Amino acid sequence: MESKAAGSRPDSASSLGDPALRAALLAELATLGSLATATGRARTSRGLAGAAVEILCRATDATAALLLYNTGEEYTVGAHRGLRAEHVVLISGFRRIGARLTAALEASETPLYGSIGDAPLRPEIVDALRADGVETALLVGLRAKGELVGVLGLGWGLPPVNRPIDAVMLQAATLVAVGLENARLVERLERALATERRHTAEQAALQSLTLIAEQTQTFEELADHTIRRVADVVGAAGAAYGVISDASVRYQATIGVPADVASEAAGPRGAWMIRRASSRGAFLQAYEPGSASD
Repeated sequence: MESKAAGSRPDSASSLGDPALRAALLAELATLGSLATATGRARTSRGLAGAAVEILCRATDATAALLLYNTGEEYTVGAHRGLRAEHVVLISGFRRIGARLTAALEASETPLYGSIGDAPLRPEIVDALRADGVETALLVGLRAKGELVGVLGLGWGLPPVNRPIDAVMLQAATLVAVGLENARLVERLERALATERRHTAEQAALQSLTLIAEQTQTFEELADHTIRRVADVVGAAGAAYGVISDASVRYQATIGVPADVASEAAGPRGAWMIRRASSRGAFLQAYEPGSASD
């Protein structure tokens, strides 16, 4: 595959005198503007990757595309187009560390371009790409803060009439890489905030549960208020409040639990399952009158 100077178009003033080349360059620069807009809009890494693949395929007339980003020793699929799902799984399943493609991209300052038969890819991947009609490919590393964080590949059945300019593809790859890193950071922050909100809600529910006894008159009201608040906090579709006797469960209140299910769970097997879950420290907690916690 070509790389570095051999894979670059001349960018002198005389070369831009060619109307066709100038039109191609302006079209690709317009694509970068659209891509920058996409990186500002997309809220998820998958949304951003999908937008980038669609824009670049449309601008370069690529019939296939694949965007992978680094998640440790392997790559994760960000987006793909024109490739069968089983082939995408095959390509992404190889180890990132020590892979020929990873080494080639880290060593090259420009995209790799040419016949897939000459690409630094395993024979199985070459066969899969050819089965999807890809004979020519452009591969460029996605870099953020100097680190290779992913790979963007574009493919054609025949070499494109106007091959994408290396400098433009490098700038596009930088936009995608930075956008992906930002999107993944936002996703991590959102998960952290969601966890914090859930913990806050759980703490508030626990505090409110201590006040239920003061707000209810009967044990049945206590049971009903308790399961409704607990179910609301954990997002449960159904809940039940029961008291275990020697061989059965007597339910004081239920919500979202069919009568036949509650009846079956009230028998000896239901009592055994609750005791077993409680003894193993499962999420299901059993309360037994007369115990140390009574």
